[in-house]
Amino acid sequence: MEHPASLALTNGSLMRCKSLRLYVLLGCLLPGHVPALNMSSKETEVAGILETQFTTVVVAGADLLGGKGPYRNLSASVSNALRLPFAELLAALDSMPGGGRNEVVKDAVAVVVGAREFRPPSGLGSDQSLNCYVLALNPHARVDLRRMLVGVAQAPTDGGFAWTWTAHPTEGHPAPHEFFAIQLAPSYILVTNNVRDAGAVARALAPHPGSSARSADGPWRGRSARDIVGVRRRGSGDGGAVSGVDALQLFVDTRHHEGVLRLVGKGLDARSAEALSLPVGIRPFGPGKGGALETTFELGTGEEGVERLVGVWALFGFGLSL
Repeated sequence: MEHPASLALTNGSLMRCKSLRLYVLLGCLLPGHVPALNMSSKETEVAGILETQFTTVVVAGADLLGGKGPYRNLSASVSNALRLPFAELLAALDSMPGGGRNEVVKDAVAVVVGAREFRPPSGLGSDQSLNCYVLALNPHARVDLRRMLVGVAQAPTDGGFAWTWTAHPTEGHPAPHEFFAIQLAPSYILVTNNVRDAGAVARALAPHPGSSARSADGPWRGRSARDIVGVRRRGSGDGGAVSGVDALQLFVDTRHHEGVLRLVGKGLDARSAEALSLPVGIRPFGPGKGGALETTFELGTGEEGVERLVGVWALFGFGLSL
């Protein structure tokens, strides 16, 4: 199975990537000229929950999942590079019995991924991790996994069950890929490669009597509808610790075709920035707002832009071995 988001990245070396996943774990902070449009309560709640259970969290509009071509006036290759955090989700939906990708995506308004336990591939391919995807559904969603997955195997979870299916091995992952899905009607669909996370995240997302909508602070408040937002916590026991750095953040502004990398922490100094090897084409970190360190870069249009994004993804623990 060739992963859909790995197709047509560039005309160069990245065309050889047939692995199921190349993951980037992004983070973001809004630059000053970007209008702040509040996230929905669903997105905010999901991001806040996943942030407590995973090292990295990424949020995007569900329209990013809608195809393999250009996204919001970006080139097709850069658009596909932006889809890389959600590569495994796309493969899971494409391999879902009954082919439910289009039906699921058209009823979703946002997608959030949490990832942890990063590890290198077996040989060549993309880095591996435990990933949990949550699709926030629109209020009028009609998608129903019970109808779509009739007769599909079920796996027990803590407090319920999840539908489960497999996909063929891919480069860097010689064993079959195993997926688990739960629908929390009418709000969410959860897809993961770890059955334990299926039950834990479903319980956290389930409404509790007398509780009000939960929200999260930090970069989740103020995501533009046109942007990809996320964060990777550093020094969380999952690798990637850098002295003085609490989090590495990235903001992708698709309207202005630029990205912002930001280091956040209480003890930042020159050594903090020097500890990270930035991809080619990205300027060194400089002073930012609130004592943070930041740098901006252009998304680009072709192979150079794609390779730059792949380098950024590697900073978050999700690289590629060719």
